[in-house]
Amino acid sequence: MTSNPAKDHIILSTDCKSPTTIVVTITDMLGKTIVNSFHKADSGKNTITIDINKLSTGVYFVKIQDIRGASAVHKLIKE
Repeated sequence: MTSNPAKDHIILSTDCKSPTTIVVTITDMLGKTIVNSFHKADSGKNTITIDINKLSTGVYFVKIQDIRGASAVHKLIKE
């Protein structure tokens, strides 16, 4: 994840072995889902840009998961 801390958007990069759907979930510190979006990804490198303008200043968690269940979680600081 690039642009962290971030003000307007974050850029997520993922490397996929085959075409898939990526689910991006942003939750607050209490575990409440703030953003839940779905993105088609091709084989190879993919980048996903997420607009975070509407998020309040604070700390969030960004979960990136494919339809096979592989996932990663990153901490996001929104300025």
